[in-house]
Amino acid sequence: MTIRPSRQSQPVAPRYPARKSPWGELLIWALVRTSLRRMFVRVRLRETSGNPRLAGLPLLLIANHPSWWDGYLALLLSRRYGMRRYLLMDAAQLKRYGFFAWAGCFGIERTDARDVARGITYAAALLRQAEPAWLWLFPQAEITPPRARPLSFHGGAAHIVRRATEGGRTVGVLPIAWELVFRGEQHPEIVMLVGDIIPFDEERARDLPSVRACLSDALTAIMDTVGSDIARDDLAAYRTILRGRVGINDRFDRLLRRDRLVADP
Repeated sequence: MTIRPSRQSQPVAPRYPARKSPWGELLIWALVRTSLRRMFVRVRLRETSGNPRLAGLPLLLIANHPSWWDGYLALLLSRRYGMRRYLLMDAAQLKRYGFFAWAGCFGIERTDARDVARGITYAAALLRQAEPAWLWLFPQAEITPPRARPLSFHGGAAHIVRRATEGGRTVGVLPIAWELVFRGEQHPEIVMLVGDIIPFDEERARDLPSVRACLSDALTAIMDTVGSDIARDDLAAYRTILRGRVGINDRFDRLLRRDRLVADP
Protein backbone atom coordinates (compact mmCIF):
# COMPACT_ATOMS: atom_id res chain seq x y z
CA MET A 1 0.00 0.00 0.00
CA THR A 2 1.46 3.36 -1.02
CA ILE A 3 1.51 6.16 1.57
CA ARG A 4 -1.34 8.60 1.01
CA PRO A 5 -1.10 11.54 3.43
CA SER A 6 -3.36 14.56 3.09
CA ARG A 7 -3.05 16.63 -0.07
CA GLN A 8 -1.54 19.56 1.85
CA SER A 9 1.26 17.49 3.43
CA GLN A 10 1.78 14.87 0.74
CA PRO A 11 5.53 14.51 0.07
CA VAL A 12 6.88 14.14 -3.41
CA ALA A 13 7.76 10.48 -3.85
CA PRO A 14 11.05 9.33 -5.40
CA ARG A 15 11.05 7.87 -8.87
CA TYR A 16 10.53 4.35 -7.53
CA PRO A 17 8.26 4.47 -4.44
CA ALA A 18 7.15 1.59 -2.24
CA ARG A 19 3.90 -0.10 -3.25
CA LYS A 20 3.19 -2.33 -0.29
CA SER A 21 0.91 -5.29 -0.90
CA PRO A 22 0.09 -7.88 1.81
CA TRP A 23 -0.23 -10.71 -0.71
CA GLY A 24 2.79 -9.56 -2.67
CA GLU A 25 4.85 -9.39 0.48
CA LEU A 26 3.84 -12.92 1.48
CA LEU A 27 4.94 -14.14 -1.94
CA ILE A 28 8.29 -12.39 -1.58
CA TRP A 29 8.73 -13.74 1.95
CA ALA A 30 8.19 -17.28 0.65
CA LEU A 31 10.93 -16.65 -1.93
CA VAL A 32 13.27 -15.12 0.66
CA ARG A 33 12.79 -17.83 3.28
CA THR A 34 13.25 -20.63 0.76
CA SER A 35 16.38 -19.00 -0.68
CA LEU A 36 17.97 -18.47 2.74
CA ARG A 37 17.28 -22.05 3.80
CA ARG A 38 18.77 -23.40 0.58
CA MET A 39 21.92 -21.31 0.82
CA PHE A 40 22.83 -21.26 4.51
CA VAL A 41 23.25 -23.78 7.29
CA ARG A 42 21.66 -21.47 9.82
CA VAL A 43 21.10 -17.85 10.81
CA ARG A 44 22.20 -16.83 14.31
CA LEU A 45 21.05 -13.72 16.20
CA ARG A 46 22.04 -11.85 19.35
CA GLU A 47 20.37 -8.72 20.73
CA THR A 48 22.41 -6.50 23.04
CA SER A 49 19.31 -4.94 24.65
CA GLY A 50 16.39 -7.26 23.97
CA ASN A 51 13.55 -6.89 21.49
CA PRO A 52 13.81 -3.44 19.81
CA ARG A 53 10.10 -3.46 19.04
CA LEU A 54 9.37 -2.85 22.72
CA ALA A 55 10.82 0.67 22.43
CA GLY A 56 7.64 1.73 20.63
CA LEU A 57 9.58 4.13 18.39
CA PRO A 58 9.82 4.52 14.65
CA LEU A 59 13.26 3.16 13.85
CA LEU A 60 15.82 3.86 11.16
CA LEU A 61 17.80 0.63 10.95
CA ILE A 62 21.33 1.07 9.65
CA ALA A 63 23.16 -2.11 8.65
CA ASN A 64 26.43 -2.99 7.00
CA HIS A 65 26.33 -4.22 3.42
CA PRO A 66 28.67 -7.22 2.99
CA SER A 67 26.67 -9.25 0.48
CA TRP A 68 23.93 -9.59 -2.11
CA TRP A 69 21.78 -11.25 0.59
CA ASP A 70 21.42 -8.19 2.82
CA GLY A 71 17.94 -7.15 1.71
CA TYR A 72 16.75 -10.70 2.39
CA LEU A 73 18.22 -10.54 5.89
CA ALA A 74 16.48 -7.23 6.54
CA LEU A 75 13.14 -8.81 5.64
CA LEU A 76 13.90 -11.85 7.82
CA LEU A 77 14.55 -9.68 10.88
CA SER A 78 11.59 -7.39 10.24
CA ARG A 79 9.21 -10.32 10.04
CA ARG A 80 10.70 -11.83 13.18
CA TYR A 81 9.81 -8.68 15.10
CA GLY A 82 6.47 -8.23 13.33
CA MET A 83 7.03 -4.63 12.24
CA ARG A 84 5.87 -2.73 9.19
CA ARG A 85 9.02 -2.24 7.19
CA TYR A 86 10.44 -0.28 4.32
CA LEU A 87 13.83 -0.52 2.69
CA LEU A 88 15.83 1.88 0.58
CA MET A 89 17.56 0.02 -2.23
CA ASP A 90 19.47 0.88 -5.36
CA ALA A 91 17.10 2.35 -7.96
CA ALA A 92 18.61 0.31 -10.79
CA GLN A 93 18.00 -2.92 -8.86
CA LEU A 94 14.43 -1.96 -7.96
CA LYS A 95 13.75 -1.02 -11.58
CA ARG A 96 14.96 -4.49 -12.58
CA TYR A 97 13.10 -6.32 -9.80
CA GLY A 98 10.07 -4.10 -9.36
CA PHE A 99 8.09 -6.67 -7.38
CA PHE A 100 10.25 -5.89 -4.31
CA ALA A 101 8.22 -2.67 -4.01
CA TRP A 102 5.41 -4.91 -2.71
CA ALA A 103 7.56 -5.56 0.37
CA GLY A 104 8.12 -1.85 1.02
CA CYS A 105 11.28 -1.31 -1.02
CA PHE A 106 11.79 2.04 -2.71
CA GLY A 107 14.63 3.32 -4.86
CA ILE A 108 16.49 6.60 -5.24
CA GLU A 109 18.62 7.66 -8.19
CA ARG A 110 21.80 8.68 -6.36
CA THR A 111 23.10 10.59 -9.40
CA ASP A 112 19.95 12.75 -9.50
CA ALA A 113 20.05 15.43 -6.78
CA ARG A 114 16.32 16.10 -7.08
CA ASP A 115 15.45 12.44 -6.68
CA VAL A 116 17.76 12.23 -3.65
CA ALA A 117 15.93 15.18 -2.06
CA ARG A 118 12.56 13.59 -2.81
CA GLY A 119 13.78 10.29 -1.39
CA ILE A 120 14.91 11.87 1.89
CA THR A 121 11.55 13.62 2.29
CA TYR A 122 9.73 10.38 1.47
CA ALA A 123 11.84 8.32 3.90
CA ALA A 124 11.24 10.83 6.70
CA ALA A 125 7.49 10.68 6.01
CA LEU A 126 7.58 6.92 6.45
CA LEU A 127 9.09 7.37 9.91
CA ARG A 128 6.54 10.06 10.81
CA GLN A 129 3.48 7.88 10.28
CA ALA A 130 1.11 7.44 13.23
CA GLU A 131 1.92 3.74 13.58
CA PRO A 132 5.65 3.16 14.23
CA ALA A 133 7.45 1.67 11.25
CA TRP A 134 10.96 0.46 10.50
CA LEU A 135 13.02 1.86 7.67
CA TRP A 136 16.12 -0.04 6.55
CA LEU A 137 19.13 1.73 5.13
CA PHE A 138 22.57 0.49 4.06
CA PRO A 139 24.68 3.64 4.51
CA GLN A 140 27.73 2.10 2.85
CA ALA A 141 25.63 2.27 -0.36
CA GLU A 142 27.53 -0.60 -1.99
CA ILE A 143 28.69 -4.10 -1.10
CA THR A 144 31.79 -3.77 1.09
CA PRO A 145 33.90 -6.40 2.93
CA PRO A 146 32.81 -6.44 6.60
CA ARG A 147 36.31 -5.81 7.97
CA ALA A 148 37.11 -2.84 5.69
CA ARG A 149 38.02 0.26 7.70
CA PRO A 150 37.50 3.18 7.91
CA LEU A 151 33.79 2.65 7.35
CA SER A 152 32.33 4.25 4.24
CA PHE A 153 29.23 6.06 5.52
CA HIS A 154 27.03 8.23 3.29
CA GLY A 155 25.20 11.19 4.79
CA GLY A 156 21.64 10.29 3.81
CA ALA A 157 20.89 8.69 7.18
CA ALA A 158 21.61 11.93 9.05
CA HIS A 159 19.38 13.95 6.71
CA ILE A 160 16.54 11.45 7.16
CA VAL A 161 16.85 11.64 10.95
CA ARG A 162 16.76 15.44 10.89
CA ARG A 163 13.69 15.57 8.67
CA ALA A 164 11.87 12.83 10.62
CA THR A 165 12.32 14.59 13.96
CA GLU A 166 10.93 17.94 12.82
CA GLY A 167 7.99 19.12 14.89
CA GLY A 168 9.19 17.60 18.14
CA ARG A 169 9.13 13.92 17.20
CA THR A 170 11.54 11.31 18.52
CA VAL A 171 13.08 8.73 16.19
CA GLY A 172 15.38 5.89 17.08
CA VAL A 173 18.35 4.66 15.07
CA LEU A 174 19.22 0.98 15.45
CA PRO A 175 22.64 -0.28 14.26
CA ILE A 176 22.75 -3.89 13.06
CA ALA A 177 25.69 -5.91 11.76
CA TRP A 178 26.05 -9.34 10.20
CA GLU A 179 28.61 -11.51 8.50
CA LEU A 180 28.43 -14.58 6.27
CA VAL A 181 30.98 -17.13 7.48
CA PHE A 182 32.13 -20.70 6.96
CA ARG A 183 32.66 -22.49 10.28
CA GLY A 184 33.68 -26.07 9.60
CA GLU A 185 30.65 -26.99 7.53
CA GLN A 186 30.00 -27.32 3.83
CA HIS A 187 27.70 -24.31 3.65
CA PRO A 188 28.04 -20.86 5.27
CA GLU A 189 26.01 -19.44 8.11
CA ILE A 190 24.98 -15.90 9.02
CA VAL A 191 25.85 -14.27 12.34
CA MET A 192 23.73 -11.21 13.20
CA LEU A 193 24.03 -8.70 16.05
CA VAL A 194 21.33 -6.13 16.91
CA GLY A 195 22.71 -3.16 18.84
CA ASP A 196 21.27 -0.48 21.11
CA ILE A 197 18.71 2.08 19.95
CA ILE A 198 20.06 5.64 19.69
CA PRO A 199 17.19 8.12 20.27
CA PHE A 200 17.14 11.45 18.43
CA ASP A 201 14.87 14.39 19.13
CA GLU A 202 14.63 17.53 17.03
CA GLU A 203 17.35 19.38 18.92
CA ARG A 204 19.87 16.56 18.82
CA ALA A 205 19.24 15.93 15.12
CA ARG A 206 19.98 19.49 13.99
CA ASP A 207 23.76 19.08 13.88
CA LEU A 208 24.15 16.90 10.77
CA PRO A 209 27.93 16.30 11.06
CA SER A 210 27.47 15.21 14.66
CA VAL A 211 24.60 12.88 13.77
CA ARG A 212 26.55 11.35 10.92
CA ALA A 213 29.61 10.78 13.13
CA CYS A 214 27.46 9.25 15.87
CA LEU A 215 25.80 6.80 13.49
CA SER A 216 29.05 5.90 11.75
CA ASP A 217 30.73 5.20 15.09
CA ALA A 218 27.79 3.11 16.30
CA LEU A 219 27.72 0.96 13.17
CA THR A 220 31.50 0.54 13.21
CA ALA A 221 31.42 -0.53 16.86
CA ILE A 222 28.78 -3.20 16.34
CA MET A 223 30.51 -4.48 13.21
CA ASP A 224 33.72 -4.78 15.24
CA THR A 225 31.87 -6.66 17.96
CA VAL A 226 30.35 -9.28 15.68
CA GLY A 227 33.68 -9.63 13.87
CA SER A 228 35.47 -10.20 17.17
CA ASP A 229 32.88 -12.76 18.30
CA ILE A 230 33.37 -14.70 15.07
CA ALA A 231 37.18 -14.50 15.25
CA ARG A 232 37.13 -15.83 18.83
CA ASP A 233 34.50 -18.42 17.93
CA ASP A 234 32.42 -17.08 20.81
CA LEU A 235 28.87 -17.52 19.55
CA ALA A 236 27.24 -19.07 22.62
CA ALA A 237 25.03 -16.00 23.09
CA TYR A 238 23.76 -16.15 19.48
CA ARG A 239 20.58 -18.22 19.10
CA THR A 240 19.49 -19.88 15.87
CA ILE A 241 16.47 -18.19 14.30
CA LEU A 242 16.49 -20.04 10.96
CA ARG A 243 17.78 -23.48 10.07
CA GLY A 244 18.81 -24.22 6.52
CA ARG A 245 20.28 -26.97 4.42
CA VAL A 246 22.15 -30.01 5.62
CA GLY A 247 25.70 -30.37 4.30
CA ILE A 248 27.65 -33.47 3.31
CA ASN A 249 29.40 -33.42 6.69
CA ASP A 250 26.05 -33.73 8.50
CA ARG A 251 24.94 -36.54 6.19
CA PHE A 252 28.17 -38.45 6.86
CA ASP A 253 27.82 -37.92 10.62
CA ARG A 254 24.24 -39.24 10.56
CA LEU A 255 25.37 -42.28 8.56
CA LEU A 256 28.25 -42.95 10.93
CA ARG A 257 26.02 -42.61 14.00
CA ARG A 258 23.56 -45.03 12.43
CA ASP A 259 26.41 -47.52 12.04
CA ARG A 260 27.67 -46.77 15.59
CA LEU A 261 31.06 -45.58 14.34
CA VAL A 262 30.87 -42.27 16.19
CA ALA A 263 29.12 -41.22 19.38
CA ASP A 264 25.95 -39.14 19.30
CA PRO A 265 26.62 -35.43 19.83
